Amino acid sequence: MTEPLFTVNSPCTRPSVVPYCARVKERVSPRRFEHIVRVAILSETIAQANRFTGGEVRAVALAAVLH
Repeated sequence: MTEPLFTVNSPCTRPSVVPYCARVKERVSPRRFEHIVRVAILSETIAQANRFTGGEVRAVALAAVLH
């Protein structure tokens, strides 16, 4: 197995996003939730690479979780 190109904590570990992740997780299949987390990680990574502010990164992560 190859190593990942980057490793990032799940946005679902952010205190401000945790409640939303919990609600989404209750409503979707495990496979769908895994997809949501992958999208959120990628979205947050792209936002950070583009030097978004902390609030903007949080908004991106939350939008990805709710997508």
